[in-house]
Amino acid sequence: MDRDGALILSAPPDAEDATLRDVVSRKRQWVYRQLARLDLLYRPARPKEFVDGEGLSDLGRSYRLRLVPESDCPVKLQSGRFLMPEGAADQGRQHTIQWYSGARPGVAI
Repeated sequence: MDRDGALILSAPPDAEDATLRDVVSRKRQWVYRQLARLDLLYRPARPKEFVDGEGLSDLGRSYRLRLVPESDCPVKLQSGRFLMPEGAADQGRQHTIQWYSGARPGVAI
């Protein structure tokens, strides 16, 4: 199995087709298990929804998002939660990207 899921069969040039088919047939279940494992490893992450309770990570820890009526900045980490004003949730992805990139109020870059 190649990293992209392609099946590669290496054999001597004089190997008979029937022998190669037999080998591949006997390894079929192994091939299916490897394809399933690759599918789990490379499954794309689901996009974040900026709603109460959504999990966001920072420095290897997971924090829950809490939407608040208002705040002095679009995103902040306070008391073990990410806080975001309800009115900023529709632009939550952009605000969070800015926060992660260091554009944090009161934090020197």
